[in-house]
Amino acid sequence: MMVHGQGLHMLATAAARSKQLSLPHPTGINSGVRKDGSVFDNNGSDRVFLWNTKTGKQLKRPGGEGFRGDTTTMTWICGEDDANEVLIYGTLCGYIICWKQIKNMWDFEELYCLHIGSATEITALDFDPPSHRLALSTRNGTIQVHKVDTQMKLHGHISVIIQNCDPRAIYFLPNRESRNMIMFGCHSGKIYLLQGNDGTMIETYDAGGIIGHATVNTAKDVFSIDDPSEGIALYRIVDGAKVKTLPVKTTKTLWLRQVAFTQDSKIVMSGSNHGIIYVFERRDGSVSKLTTEGTAWVQTITVHHWFTSPSWRELIE
Repeated sequence: MMVHGQGLHMLATAAARSKQLSLPHPTGINSGVRKDGSVFDNNGSDRVFLWNTKTGKQLKRPGGEGFRGDTTTMTWICGEDDANEVLIYGTLCGYIICWKQIKNMWDFEELYCLHIGSATEITALDFDPPSHRLALSTRNGTIQVHKVDTQMKLHGHISVIIQNCDPRAIYFLPNRESRNMIMFGCHSGKIYLLQGNDGTMIETYDAGGIIGHATVNTAKDVFSIDDPSEGIALYRIVDGAKVKTLPVKTTKTLWLRQVAFTQDSKIVMSGSNHGIIYVFERRDGSVSKLTTEGTAWVQTITVHHWFTSPSWRELIE
């Protein structure tokens, strides 16, 4: 399996209505752009829609039944022998849903909907192409790793619980066969290094404050953390030293935001609590802005092979 690296990127955002720092749940709009120009959109209550941005045509939506909760996290994966995209997303009520693009069509179909343990929020997802594994975290501190087969079905591999961590992001590290993981806790303000083979905790680091979200690029020796009080804090992986802070405007109260790297970490992106996506040049800190409709909380951001073309700047405010 592999994640495609050509064409446009995917951007996913979530805009919530009235949740504050103590209850960091998205309840508004999730949307994303696939590399081929199609978009998915979620306006809460598991209602995810897709459309083709080139034609403006809304695509066929899989007809999942029942209330699964607001979409909280998502990731795209694809089989190495299959050009059709797969979207896996988690929800507030603890469900994992898998949608796959129908062969030779724009439309998607739902492959499955799984309930992960107790009805608790899925807070983070990450897919590791070399090992065909999907990592997920839940609000109660459960960390699971699943093998993903060629049919995109999940097979349980690891399940551990880390007490009092409230995980907000989890990533695989490219350390050969071990495929260790790094996980970021929210209110604990801690960074956890976990064994890839069994989930055993190797080491913890204290970030010194609340972690709203985090993103990692091991090749560039950099990770970024959402500091709700200031903006995006950039750190070196090798020694954990803080490099700089990219300021993100905050209005009213402090809300959590997701952050993302793109263009090989030359660009850093962040949501906000006022309807704007901030796009920073990592080296010099210069900023551009993507606007959404209204001034709602932009909570969820997922970037997938986008901004490789100069045309992305046409979207900038």
